[in-house]
Amino acid sequence: MPDCTIIDKKTVYQLEKTGIWGEVVRQRKPIVVNDFNAPNPLKKGYPEGHVILHKFMSIPVIISNRIVAVVGLANKKDDYTENDVYQVTTLMNGVWHAKERREALIELKREREKYLQTLLSIGDGVIVVDENGKIEILNEIAQKLTGWRATEAIGKHYLEVFRLSHHHVKTNIVDPIEKVFNTGRAQIVRDYSVLKSKLGTKFYIEESASPIKDEVGNIKGVVLVFRDITEKKIQRDRIEFLSYHDSLTGVYNRRYYENAIARLEEAKVFPLTIIMTDINGFKLTNDLFGHSVGDKLLKSFANILKQECRHDDLIARVGGDEFVIILPNIGINRAEGIVGRIKKAVSVAKIEKAILSVSIGYASKIYKDEPMEEVYKSADENMYRDKLIEKKKYEKELIIHIKSLT
Repeated sequence: MPDCTIIDKKTVYQLEKTGIWGEVVRQRKPIVVNDFNAPNPLKKGYPEGHVILHKFMSIPVIISNRIVAVVGLANKKDDYTENDVYQVTTLMNGVWHAKERREALIELKREREKYLQTLLSIGDGVIVVDENGKIEILNEIAQKLTGWRATEAIGKHYLEVFRLSHHHVKTNIVDPIEKVFNTGRAQIVRDYSVLKSKLGTKFYIEESASPIKDEVGNIKGVVLVFRDITEKKIQRDRIEFLSYHDSLTGVYNRRYYENAIARLEEAKVFPLTIIMTDINGFKLTNDLFGHSVGDKLLKSFANILKQECRHDDLIARVGGDEFVIILPNIGINRAEGIVGRIKKAVSVAKIEKAILSVSIGYASKIYKDEPMEEVYKSADENMYRDKLIEKKKYEKELIIHIKSLT
């Protein structure tokens, strides 16, 4: 104000030196002086350059029982009244609240920008959708995994961009965004969902979704965070496979076989046939031709079993050269046909240097009350009867084979 150009104006004042101006702080109430020329013990004089005062009103602005500002007015033509105090107090309270709202909006905008930048820069994919499921944000990782650029995806419904399926084809997928809208609660999905990108590439992902709510709790959108776990899934599947499979032949191992027998008995899949097999002269093959040839023998026989058995049949390697086949809902007559096909395939198999010869025995469990141990014992005994025949035949063939190699 040109009429009040104070020389060496300060920005901080000590309260005891402010006179009437600061008295409102001590008394926490407005002070009105309509005759400023009259003597007053609180007057401290004017700063150099200050306009001469005739009438004066000072009002504290109190918000939540705290003085946040002091407003001073001077030299009104008429005397200051209680109505002036009321009007200025009301005005300044409104001004202060407007100031706070503006500061809150600025801070909210700053926080939103901070969180937005965090979402855009984290190492996981991030998709933000509005209350109608339309995409508002797609960060760089999400663009890479979905195959959509943000400029293409924003405004589209998320189902068009975020295309999920279950890794088990016959299992329905859980849509975390839809579930958030339906329940109002955050969702975490670790069931190996499959994300198909715009380019057709498939990724195994884990995802979580959280609601975006307004001040009264209404859902205004959803934040979806997801990560590529394809390598993790491959490693887990490999570990799981090796825990139940024979690493050399790829058929099930003894551990899986023993667990499966118990499950099949509970399932009451009768008749239940067990076929036991043993490779003739396996140790001799290893001694004569080396373990690499013995491994080829095992793999060749395992492949024959896979080819001649049904998809639902269980094939397991339960010992060095011993294999067991479990045939659910198969009786003796049908089992004989399967054994015949296996023996025929074995007879024409060609393995480097060695001869593939096997002994086979089988038995069936017809009724629930038959002990499985007895069925297993019968199949084992039948196999050794077959071995007495096959062993002599194998020895003759081996001698002829060795002569042909020399």
